[in-house]
Amino acid sequence: MNIPQGMTPFNINQVYCLTMFLYNLKQISQQWFEKLTNFLLFINFIQSKFDSSLFRKKTNISFITPIVYVDDIRDCIIDINDVKTFINNAF
Repeated sequence: MNIPQGMTPFNINQVYCLTMFLYNLKQISQQWFEKLTNFLLFINFIQSKFDSSLFRKKTNISFITPIVYVDDIRDCIIDINDVKTFINNAF
């Protein structure tokens, strides 16, 4: 492990304990959604006034409406794969 930038080692044999990391932050979903929202707005999507997870973009030839839900999907990946399989089989 490398010492984080800006940190000076006190002792060469010192152990560093990370008290917090990205995936355990309660705000990580909110931060990720905010970054994605800013990007979608930058590329001219319009965010719904009624549902902040709904975006839309209309051009002369298309109408795109992504709905974004941010969650840690590791726990439900089997369910997601089942839905994808059902949709694939039906269509």
